[in-house]
Amino acid sequence: MVRADITDPAFDPGPVDLVHARFVLCHLESRDAVLARAASWLRPGGWLVVTDPFQLPEDTAAHPVVARIMTAYRRLQAGSDLTWVRRVPSLMGAAGLVDIEFAARPACMGNLDRDRWRPLIDQAEPALLERGLVSEADLAEFRSRLLEPAFVDVPQISLAVWGRNPAIAGDSNPVTG
Repeated sequence: MVRADITDPAFDPGPVDLVHARFVLCHLESRDAVLARAASWLRPGGWLVVTDPFQLPEDTAAHPVVARIMTAYRRLQAGSDLTWVRRVPSLMGAAGLVDIEFAARPACMGNLDRDRWRPLIDQAEPALLERGLVSEADLAEFRSRLLEPAFVDVPQISLAVWGRNPAIAGDSNPVTG
């Protein structure tokens, strides 16, 4: 494992078998350039895997409190692009990767013990309140609604995208043989 500043243009760990960026690139200002550089670090046959969130439009939420909470959460992520991941398959193709695939998983809000948002909002709460992005009443309503079996929403989708650096002539694809 290598730990380094991936935004530093001098950083070049290649050639490597795998680069995995999970919930990282959407938060970087130079996300497109870092993805292209990460593709260049791969050995022939190596894989780049990127997983980032795609936040759905707040105004489509079934519950007004979800719209308010998710608007506040997005604003708290200033500088991040919570819809950027949609471009990743195209960026991987432009970087010369092949065998590009992807899978999506909805992020559940509510639905009792399946909720994954309460811990995120609890962690963000001090900053949300300090910056005036959400009210105490909204947070109280959100917590109360999470206890209701009928309170279910999908505010975000996690998209995983992977692509392979083309193998050199004579190399076989490890997946298909």
